[in-house]
Amino acid sequence: MGEIAFNIDNVDIGLLERNEEDNRVLEIEFYNSTVRERFEMSSPFRRVLIIPHCMKRSSACKGSYTESGFNCVYCTKNCPTYRLRTFAEVLGYRVFVAPGTNILNKFMDANSPEGIVYVACYEELVSGLNLIRHKRPDTPTMVVTLSKTGCSNTMVDIEKVKEILRIPQIE
Repeated sequence: MGEIAFNIDNVDIGLLERNEEDNRVLEIEFYNSTVRERFEMSSPFRRVLIIPHCMKRSSACKGSYTESGFNCVYCTKNCPTYRLRTFAEVLGYRVFVAPGTNILNKFMDANSPEGIVYVACYEELVSGLNLIRHKRPDTPTMVVTLSKTGCSNTMVDIEKVKEILRIPQIE
């Protein structure tokens, strides 16, 4: 076998420096890799997609808030909430549109999913994941961060979420 030579003088130090966003992406990829095998054991019909209410398209949305979360009424086809909800439901997922961790807490008290796909901004992911781990420590939860944050009209990489939603059950 040939040897691999490594010369530190030729390393671009910029490759070693990462910003906070890069670190978060790596952290999430690593986390998802640690729970994926357990997630694959869950039935898609016993999985839940949790998405934030802030992805709805504020100006066109006809949905409403209830005691149990945000009620999406499928009003705008280009809305990320509509697109992810309809895609996930076709696969058998139950979808919960969460206005925040207080409602998520109630949802977790009332439900026992086998697997969760959780979409949120990084800060909500941290608090929501801690809540999920406390309420359902054995439930594998795959996570995806928003690509555009804020309190309204946020965005997520829909294809990345769909890729996770498509993970088949392996028995």
